Amino acid sequence: MGKVGVPYGLRSEPSRGCGHFSPHVSCLPDLEAYLADLLRSRERLAAVINADAWAKARAMPSDEEIRRVRRLIGRVRGSVNELSEQ
Repeated sequence: MGKVGVPYGLRSEPSRGCGHFSPHVSCLPDLEAYLADLLRSRERLAAVINADAWAKARAMPSDEEIRRVRRLIGRVRGSVNELSEQ
């Protein structure tokens, strides 16, 4: 089965959803930069005093999104470590 290039990796069976996504090692710097941007955005928004709570909540990167990006980074690093040990 073929794979389709998508941001940060490859997808097989694109019609079936994200369960078939595999991050690519070449995307590790981009994933790490994206995570850093999410964390910076969260800190900046947390520091804003004069914004309505609902506005901050909608603009704030979700904890789930941050967890997913961290998991992807962990998977890529794990793959790199497995290759280094061989």
